[in-house]
Amino acid sequence: MVCRILSAVENAPSQPVRRVYDAVIQGEASVRDAPNFRTVRTQLERRRASLAPPSQRLWRMSSSLTSGRGHWEDGST
Repeated sequence: MVCRILSAVENAPSQPVRRVYDAVIQGEASVRDAPNFRTVRTQLERRRASLAPPSQRLWRMSSSLTSGRGHWEDGST
């Protein structure tokens, strides 16, 4: 079952993993042996991320002196 979900993620990498998971589970005749989404979520997200092209931008975490909270800045400038 998990293999079918992972291959579905590979076939539709632009779709949210929850949507792909739901589509595979709904297509199954017996959902009794289907894994819970929370148990396979990380696997699915990692598989989808492995298919994405590498990012061309560098991002760095910067802290704001006024708010005390960090934010992401473009590190290529």
